Amino acid sequence: MIVYSAYSLISQIDHYHKSAKKYEAIQKIYDPFNKKEKKTSSKKTEDSLKALKRINKDCIGWIRIDDTKINYPVVKGDDNHFYLRHNFRKEPDFVGTIFMDNENSANKLNQHTILYGHNMKDKSMFGSLKDYQGQRYYQKHKFIRFNFQGRTYKWEIFSIYFANNTKLLKTEFSNEQEFITYMNKEKHNSIFSIPVSVEQNDRVLTLSTCAAKDKGKRMIVHAKLLTGE
Repeated sequence: MIVYSAYSLISQIDHYHKSAKKYEAIQKIYDPFNKKEKKTSSKKTEDSLKALKRINKDCIGWIRIDDTKINYPVVKGDDNHFYLRHNFRKEPDFVGTIFMDNENSANKLNQHTILYGHNMKDKSMFGSLKDYQGQRYYQKHKFIRFNFQGRTYKWEIFSIYFANNTKLLKTEFSNEQEFITYMNKEKHNSIFSIPVSVEQNDRVLTLSTCAAKDKGKRMIVHAKLLTGE
C-alpha cells in the first residue's frame, strides 16, 4: 500500500512536470505579456497568435495574472468537456487547458465571459486561485490580463466566493437591469468586501475552478473590464 502510494505520487509529479514543459514551450511561441519585451507590436502579436492557431485552431487568446502560475493560452471548444482532459495540443492530459464557456462568442467579448481551469495541486492552471481567500493576496494580485483575439484587456477583481451550483453562471442577459441585479448579487457573495462597483454597461470576466477541499463546490472569481489596450 505504501509502495503504491509512493509510486502514484511520483507518477503524478512526473506528469505535472511534463505538462509544465509543454506549456513552457507554447509560451515561447506566444506570450503577449513577456516582460523581456518592453512592448509587443500588434503585428508580432497577430503573427504569434496565428502560429498558435496552427497548433490548435480553437485558440482564442491568452490569460495572465502577474506573479502567479496563471500564464496560459485560452481555447474555446465545441463543448465544456473536451478540454477538461486534453491539453493545448489536444493530447489526453488530466491537467487540461484553460477554456472559454461554450456559450460565449469566440469572436467578440460578451458582457459576461467565463473561463474554466483545473485547480491543480502544484498551482498550475487555475490552482493559484485558492490563494485569493486571503485578502492580502488579493491586494497584490487584483488585476487580470486577458489577450483576446490579439487585443489585451485589463480587468479588476470585484468578487471572490464559493458556489454549489455553477449552472447559475449566466452568459446572456435580457436587459441591463437583469445584468446589474445579477452582478450585484455576485458581488454580495464575496468572502470579503471589495470596494469595486459594477455598472450596467460594464463587461465581466469570470474565472471558475473546483474547490480544493470540497469537490462539489466551485471557486469563482469575478473581474470587471478596465481597459482594452
